[in-house]
Amino acid sequence: AYRQVLRELADLGVGMAVANLPDVTHVPALRRAAGEVTSCRRGDGTITPVDEADLLSLDLDAGLLPTPPCNEVLDADERLQIRATVMAFNAEISAAIAELEQTGAEIAVVDVFARLGELARDGFDVRGDGTMVLDTRYLGGIFSLDGVHPTRTGHAIIANTFIDAIDARFGESIPPVDVQRVA
Repeated sequence: AYRQVLRELADLGVGMAVANLPDVTHVPALRRAAGEVTSCRRGDGTITPVDEADLLSLDLDAGLLPTPPCNEVLDADERLQIRATVMAFNAEISAAIAELEQTGAEIAVVDVFARLGELARDGFDVRGDGTMVLDTRYLGGIFSLDGVHPTRTGHAIIANTFIDAIDARFGESIPPVDVQRVA
C-alpha cells in the first residue's frame, strides 16, 4: 500500500519529500524508571529488578508504584525490539524510495529517525549560545504535554529537517523556519 501511494504521487511528475519513522522510544510519553521504580512484579508474583534505563509510561497509574506489573515496564530487550521494528519499516521505506527513483522519480529523503535521535542525545540549542536548550524529555520544549506530539517549536525543528532535505535534493534555497522566533 505504501509503495502504491508513492507510485501515485510520482505519477504526478513532481518531486516529493518522504520521511522515515522516528524511534518512538525517544518520545517523553515514556520516562526512565530511574529513582522511581527499582523492581516490577511478574504475573506469578515474583519480583524482578528494573534497570534505571527501563521505561515507564508517562501516565502510569501512581497506585501501581513503586512496584508496577512488569508488563508496564519497557526493558532493554523490548526497547531493542521496538527499535528493530522501526528500523525494518524504515528499510522498507528506503527500498520503496530506491525503486521509485530508478523510474526517474525525484525524492528528497527526510531522515526523521536520525534527527529525533540527535535531539534525544544533544537537545536543541535554540539561541546557539547554550542559554535555551530544549530536549525530548517531558516538558523539555520539543514535545507537547501528551508526550507524543511535537510542540510548535518541535514542528519548526522538524520542518527545518524537511527544508534541509529538499534544498539538498532539489537545489532549492528555502529559508529555514526561525526556531528561536517560534520558541
